[in-house]
Amino acid sequence: MTAPAVSEFPVKRTNTTTMILRRDVQASLFDGAIMHGYQYGQQLLETDQPHPEDAIPVPLLCLATELGNSREYHGLVLKLASQPNSPKHIYTVDMRGRGRSFESPVSGTDVHTDADDLINFCDANSLHHIDVLVSGHSAFVIFLAARKRPGLVRKLILNDGAPELDTLGTARHTTLLKRIVQPDSWASAAHQMRDLKAGQFPGFDDKDWLIMAQHAWRNDNGTPVTDIAKGLTRLSNLVDFDTRQPAMWKELKLFDNHGMLLINGEFSTLVTQPIVEDLQARHPHAQLIVAEGQGHVPLLNRGNLPQKIFQFLAAAEE
Repeated sequence: MTAPAVSEFPVKRTNTTTMILRRDVQASLFDGAIMHGYQYGQQLLETDQPHPEDAIPVPLLCLATELGNSREYHGLVLKLASQPNSPKHIYTVDMRGRGRSFESPVSGTDVHTDADDLINFCDANSLHHIDVLVSGHSAFVIFLAARKRPGLVRKLILNDGAPELDTLGTARHTTLLKRIVQPDSWASAAHQMRDLKAGQFPGFDDKDWLIMAQHAWRNDNGTPVTDIAKGLTRLSNLVDFDTRQPAMWKELKLFDNHGMLLINGEFSTLVTQPIVEDLQARHPHAQLIVAEGQGHVPLLNRGNLPQKIFQFLAAAEE
């Protein structure tokens, strides 16, 4: 068996140098498809010792937007993993048909398939009681997975996701997605992101639009290339203004005794104020952070968001 590839990301501190290590992980799914992900961990170079003993013992798993991939979280994960007592292990995953799992069979895949795939991935990597950070429509995957495996999640962070998303906002978002064309350069890719989302991210500059473009397209020898399987149809790319989005408020009850953090984009049109208020009424202990100056979905490695996320994960359970 070939050893998993390992990448290194050095982090400089005043008195020490920490290396963030990232290795490939994967899981074989029920139909033989292979689901890919990354595992991040920390190594202290001076002592060659693994992560400090006071690290958060519960792994953190990051699940991207419904049509997204693990690149969405790379910047945030490096900031989280560089904390002296960060989670011992942080995982990012690419669901079938997306990212490095691009070659997986995609026929018939839906949110239920994703929930089963995620459980298989967790089982293959011995992840049985974890913290989860999930973005956008992929929140539905976590709610379904929790119904199938009630003990899977300890704390839940929703990045502009909720048990229900605004139908009109989703349809408008979908209409914008349909306007995206394959760019011939990174400048063109960044320009598309700006044209599509400037209204929801008014403070973004050219660097921010390029980062967003790098999340959406894979870098293939300097050229942006899509890594979403052709024909992959999801809730977020169906254009139908008359179809109500799923509502999973019953599944939210499974998290009554779990820590929950909602990061809501200030200009989000999918997680609107009525939905935020409904979630807070149904889960009184849910914490709320507004990602100022951002829409759907917020980039989480900006400002104080990494520190707020870390504080939530590190806080003692009530």
